[in-house]
Amino acid sequence: MPYIHVVAFTYRSDVTDSDKAELVKSLRALETECVNEQGKPYIRDFKLGEANISPEGAGKGFEHLFIVTFDSKKDVQYYLEKDPVHVAFGERAKAMLSDCFIYDFEQ
Repeated sequence: MPYIHVVAFTYRSDVTDSDKAELVKSLRALETECVNEQGKPYIRDFKLGEANISPEGAGKGFEHLFIVTFDSKKDVQYYLEKDPVHVAFGERAKAMLSDCFIYDFEQ
């Protein structure tokens, strides 16, 4: 059963557009650079929204949103807790964010 990991970012006011662009570049790289303990890619699908185009006005200030699909909860646990590429990205992102929304579900 696919496991969906949804994350939205709002940046601190002192984070520059250049810093945001570099973080997004690192974010996009997760799709190909994240590999499991056997050295194989394990992200099934990756989508990144860089601009909220909804006319409903309910974006709550989030600037970037990404959706990562995994084949299993085991894969997402590896991603969150052990994958050195994602763990390093997470630490870098946390230092730049004023808010973050995370929502995981099984499909």
